[in-house]
Amino acid sequence: MAGFKPEDSGKMNFYLSVVDDLLKQPDAQPSVGMILCQSKKNTGRIRFTCSQ
Repeated sequence: MAGFKPEDSGKMNFYLSVVDDLLKQPDAQPSVGMILCQSKKNTGRIRFTCSQ
């Protein structure tokens, strides 16, 4: 696990868009992605991104 990079968020948004376009059912809730990060200061940090 590595520290957070801005492109991680962009990649996650792309993956969520693909899931929503190809797999998500019309009555399903919005997709949520989690990016697990680690740095020297914070040994376990989670960043969330949602599609909408």
